[in-house]
Amino acid sequence: MVSDNVKSVTRVFQVLECFEEERRPLSATTIGRALNYPQSSTQALLKTMVNTGYLTYDSQIRGYFPTPKILIKTSWLADTSSSLLDGMEDLRELTGETVTLSSYRNLDMQIVRVALGRHRIVLTPHPGDRLPLFASPIGIAFLADQPDALVERLIRRAQKLAARSSGPTVDRQQIKDAVQLARQRGAAVGYGVEKEGVGAVAAAIHCPVSHASYVLCVGGPDHRIAEHEHEIAATLAHVVEARGDSPQGFLESAVRPGLERLTRRFEAFFDNELRDVGINSKESRVIGLLLVRGPLDAEQIANLTLISGSALDETLASLMSKALLLREQVGYHLTADGRTLASSLSGTLRALRARALGSIDPDQARELQRTLDRLSDWIQSASVEESS
Repeated sequence: MVSDNVKSVTRVFQVLECFEEERRPLSATTIGRALNYPQSSTQALLKTMVNTGYLTYDSQIRGYFPTPKILIKTSWLADTSSSLLDGMEDLRELTGETVTLSSYRNLDMQIVRVALGRHRIVLTPHPGDRLPLFASPIGIAFLADQPDALVERLIRRAQKLAARSSGPTVDRQQIKDAVQLARQRGAAVGYGVEKEGVGAVAAAIHCPVSHASYVLCVGGPDHRIAEHEHEIAATLAHVVEARGDSPQGFLESAVRPGLERLTRRFEAFFDNELRDVGINSKESRVIGLLLVRGPLDAEQIANLTLISGSALDETLASLMSKALLLREQVGYHLTADGRTLASSLSGTLRALRARALGSIDPDQARELQRTLDRLSDWIQSASVEESS
């Protein structure tokens, strides 16, 4: 069951999204009806948002409207999101089709932004729509951008969940073949996969500031996408290169095996180092993640570490009992001892990486550099032990 606190936070963002869609002052009644909230809950929520300075209320028109405080508090995100949003606009103008931006969320992909196409008949998805990770071009594009070790872990996790819930089976080889094909093409392509009569071409893009992985997708009627598939794929590749941080999953096949060997070597080393100080691999994932990302709530930790349920509860409780972790309103964060432990092991890991790399082909060095930098951070939140 969703807690009242989580429900209230969700409703705050839904109110802001309602204003984004309407772009005008709204009454409490209009907001309550649009979001299907009880009248008393709507009034209480809007009053709180006014008291905290995020909404203003005009008694003459009996309407609410967001204040500049929201813009001020989020202005630092402008550089993070502008490239991605500009990339979406570029794609829409060049292809005429609907473009979506999606992110990974717990074995699904979630659409976070939509730019509707310019044709008379277009694809009309909505922000918040979720798509299957293993059965959609958007999901395959995301997987194609990830290390094979992580793809394998996600597949195993999905198989375990399917076995427990009698859900649809996950065919490991079929997924691996689809991922490999997407890497060779530089994009994932699908027709009638999510919806009959719909075609889609998708590729991963990294935010230039946060380096987070997203997926850009061009979608529309299957006959139109099929007719222009190659042009769309080429345009998508150009936009990804121009607007994003270079995707690191589409490495040449000659580079990838060596990178995966390094991954396994680093994982084994880091796991051994942690065992010496009484930290297991699940705890190491949480420690490394919080060192890199800062405070996170339990759902975010579960999504990023692939630890969930009772295993996550036990891991968080264990770290708190060892005085390495604290829980506050902003989420879980490392104590001073936790940061010291994680930083010292991270430094040792980076030193080992420098020794282990050896010589790199100069033509590959620039392409690999960002990958290897991300890899050393990722290792802190990953291990060879399967999440339960």
